[in-house]
Amino acid sequence: MARKQRKGAIADVRTSVKHMRTEARRLAGRIQRDVRALAVRSRSEVVRDVGKFRNDFRTRAKRALRDLEARRGRVLSSFEKQLAKLSQAIVKQFHAATQEQMAALARRVATLEQRAEEIERRLVERA
Repeated sequence: MARKQRKGAIADVRTSVKHMRTEARRLAGRIQRDVRALAVRSRSEVVRDVGKFRNDFRTRAKRALRDLEARRGRVLSSFEKQLAKLSQAIVKQFHAATQEQMAALARRVATLEQRAEEIERRLVERA
């Protein structure tokens, strides 16, 4: 099960990388076309187009970063869930106490200590 989820997370990363490669190829093709077109344009047209290109590039870069951040969050969440499941399985396998069981034991020991102190106090009062 953990392998399937890990494969799913790896597949998400691979898909993301493929998407980025595709976007990079599109961007490279656009740059090539723009450079060819710039060779025949006037200086003012070039400056205007470079500004548009820069804005477009920033917009695409921001979108790509948001997408990567969202995917990173999903992968991390999936990893944390898998880790929690595996740690529970390990605890069960070694018959180790869980945090809840340890807290319950601590409460019981505290109660027993209070009772022992009370009994000791009564014995001292009677003597």
